[in-house]
Amino acid sequence: MRSEFQRLDEATRSLTQSESRFRALTENTSDIVFIVGAKGLFTYASPAAARIVGIEEKELLGRRPGGYTHDDDKPTVMAGIRQATNNAGQTVSIGTIRVRHHDGHWLHLEGMYTA
Repeated sequence: MRSEFQRLDEATRSLTQSESRFRALTENTSDIVFIVGAKGLFTYASPAAARIVGIEEKELLGRRPGGYTHDDDKPTVMAGIRQATNNAGQTVSIGTIRVRHHDGHWLHLEGMYTA
């Protein structure tokens, strides 16, 4: 019984450390990092999203990424997502796409996906 609690405690500590490393990487980078969940909705947006795209994380959570992508670029984005999903662990570059800034103008950003 004691060893089971020890394993649980070690796993909890390891998860906490992993989350701390993830946040240190994503919250202090100039790159935008998004996490989209299995339902296709934003579940995380790094602080760079607010700095670059002008949209705070709380505005993005629970929304679909397609609402911010130029219509002409949506097929490229969807193909990249499918390719990343089918090749778990590999990073897929989709090149430059247009993403709408909060004030309405279009930004040209490089898109990459990892599933």
